[in-house]
Amino acid sequence: MKIRLVLLLTFINLSLLMAQQPITLNVSQPDQDWPNSVTYHIFVRSFSDGNGDGIGDLKGITAKWDYLRKLGAEAILISPVFASPSYHKYDVTDYNKLSPEYGNIESFQYFLKDAHAEGFKVILDIPLNHCSSKHPWFLEAVKNPASAMRNYFLWSNNPPATEKDKWHLPKDEKGNTVGKAYYYGFFSPEMPDWNYDNTQVVEEAQRILKFWIDLGVDGFRLDAAQHIFNDHIKNVGFWNMISAYVRSINKHIFLVGEVDNSSDVVAPYLKPLDACFDFDLSREVVQSLKNENAGNFPVRMEKIITHYKTANKDYRDVIFLTNHDQNRLMSEVGNNVDKAKLAANILFTLPGIPYIYYGEEIGMKGEKPDEFIREPMLFAPEKEDEMRPKWMKPKYSTDKTVEPAMVQIKEDQSLWNHYSRIISLRKDNRALQYGQFENSSLSNKSIMAYYRIYNQMRVLIINNVSATAVTLTKEEKDNELVNPIFQTSKQTTVKGNKITVAPYSTIILTN
Repeated sequence: MKIRLVLLLTFINLSLLMAQQPITLNVSQPDQDWPNSVTYHIFVRSFSDGNGDGIGDLKGITAKWDYLRKLGAEAILISPVFASPSYHKYDVTDYNKLSPEYGNIESFQYFLKDAHAEGFKVILDIPLNHCSSKHPWFLEAVKNPASAMRNYFLWSNNPPATEKDKWHLPKDEKGNTVGKAYYYGFFSPEMPDWNYDNTQVVEEAQRILKFWIDLGVDGFRLDAAQHIFNDHIKNVGFWNMISAYVRSINKHIFLVGEVDNSSDVVAPYLKPLDACFDFDLSREVVQSLKNENAGNFPVRMEKIITHYKTANKDYRDVIFLTNHDQNRLMSEVGNNVDKAKLAANILFTLPGIPYIYYGEEIGMKGEKPDEFIREPMLFAPEKEDEMRPKWMKPKYSTDKTVEPAMVQIKEDQSLWNHYSRIISLRKDNRALQYGQFENSSLSNKSIMAYYRIYNQMRVLIINNVSATAVTLTKEEKDNELVNPIFQTSKQTTVKGNKITVAPYSTIILTN
């Protein structure tokens, strides 16, 4: 009897202990679609506050796995979380530490473990091009010109006149200039560029990447990848070397570069890197919707795809509508929800890896300066939203201007549910995920039409970017495309070989 009583008490104690511990559901993530997974881009400070200090953090993200899964995301890109004096964390003072408001290395390890257990891949945004002007090595370089740290940065007594705004005189804590030599900081005086002609700096970059790979990250967004040197050939050589180093540690790490330039400049970067963000596509989609003019978008897509495949037949295109450096989509399209839905239709039916900037799925608004395109995420009405970050007062996205996510989830025709449906369609249709892209002759000023072709499956996507209904006549080869698998307006009709597409709407037909 005593043994039974002891066992019973032990069981009760264990049950109570387990109830106090966070339990993570281990949901496996199939790797066959990685890194083509729908990816959700989180500006950490503004997403979800897990400890009540008013600042978004990693703990806050772990509380939102169900939300992200329900939306259809399979991976996340998180903004920099390194030790840094700024709110944005792109000016790093220590690459091996987290900013205290986000946690510490142990909490980051828990975050990664939890993300992977929940089936999410994690891409870390890492600014290797520059550090903070408060980085201890830069402070030493300013203080002591004879220091070995001096050669970790770029200096000139006579900066070129064409780049005078990129060269800065160092200042002390009182704001007084120090010395007569200028240092190079492409983006701002607060962010001095590293000198990668110094092999010690290269080795340090490698150590930094290895540190985070060993912790378990699945990939890196390489911030300012085109600015390592003022020479694209040297840049590509640098990334060739870095890529080979990363692959030697973990061949599955995904490297995506921020290279905002012409396709001729971008193409060579697609050899060492797995992918680059398609800024041209982003701008063209937004401009097509703003101006209600599709232009020659599908023709341009064909040319770009051919051009990039020449550089690397296995290249991947990271496609997006807007990001943390651009005015938000909803503000760009004049708060027109139909245009926002149309933008989503285009994004998720084009070839590439689609990235969603947090809040885009609920129509968050925002215009420069940067803080106002990085406003707090709205999950629930403010009085009910205990985890809403409060580090800044929002100007564009408030309860008065944007319906929170939990409200939209309950509304069948909301923007959030539209995103969820089109993402689900993409994930269930191999042609939309992996199919070849082909222009359609149905395209015109108002119509953006194209095919996605996968094995015997042929899918025709027709988007009307104008405020007027457009009637099209099918080509003979399209007569077999009679099955509408997605349609955003009841006013869109298919009768024989005639298709009438309602304003700001999409229809997708397949065989």
